Amino acid sequence: MTGWGCTCSLLCRKIQEVIVFLSHLSDWASCFKESVFSYRKKELYHDIHS
Repeated sequence: MTGWGCTCSLLCRKIQEVIVFLSHLSDWASCFKESVFSYRKKELYHDIHS
């Protein structure tokens, strides 16, 4: 019984790590998307005004 509790807590910790990792990944993805978007907008602005 104790061994199972240990395994369960280890599993929970792993799941939490994965969730944290995924949230960081989505933060990074949205940041990347925004930077690409602003870069494109700048390029577009440049094309229009050149």
